[in-house]
Amino acid sequence: MLENERLDLIISTIQKQQIVSNEELRKMLFVSQATLRRDILKLEKNGLIMRVRGGVSLASKANGEFPYYVRETERLKEKEYMCKIASEYIEENNSYFMDSSSTVNKLCDHMWDKRLVIVTNCLRNALILGSYRHVDVYVTGGGVKKNSCSVVGEVGREYISNFNAEIAFISCRGLDIDGVYEASFAQARIKQHMINNSKRVVLLCDDSKFGSRQFINLISYDKVDVVITNSRPSQNFLERMREFDCEVRW
Repeated sequence: MLENERLDLIISTIQKQQIVSNEELRKMLFVSQATLRRDILKLEKNGLIMRVRGGVSLASKANGEFPYYVRETERLKEKEYMCKIASEYIEENNSYFMDSSSTVNKLCDHMWDKRLVIVTNCLRNALILGSYRHVDVYVTGGGVKKNSCSVVGEVGREYISNFNAEIAFISCRGLDIDGVYEASFAQARIKQHMINNSKRVVLLCDDSKFGSRQFINLISYDKVDVVITNSRPSQNFLERMREFDCEVRW
């Protein structure tokens, strides 16, 4: 198992169990104590976990990825507002990538009356879009990520390479003036393949994510065409976006 996959699995396991013993993690990952110690130190250094007696738990402000059923009920008005703006970029007879974020999921409500081709790694997106008469839906292969509706893995990344999309609609876990960040290695890799195979990138993120520097670098602003949020960002951020000719809408 690669380091990125191990770190992602450690975080998802702690999210489910709250506290996990070192021995349980070592057996689950099939690694030596030395390797586990390095992984734990790396996650601790980045503020994701903290060590407790005989094991580890999530740090009080850990930026790991939360379960989908939690994320989909958060900030609904903001998500609907952003997706209404994003819908202006959807045109008849075009193809689009949609990530598995709970924010981008709300964009499905704006697609029922158009002829579109959608490629997604989200099972929830596929179920909704698959009920629309004129929308053709393609779902990436791979494994279903625990506590989510996401399909991730190398199979999915290879599948995405078969398509070219007009726009990749994505969200993120945090962003600042230096870049855009994710909490999950597996999610980040899928999104990066979508980004690389699309003409444009539209990033949807509510104001709670600004100024939040996360563990994983997702994308730099030279690859982002539009940032959509729900309130006016700071002047520093707006000036930074002008340097990259990136449109910001709110």
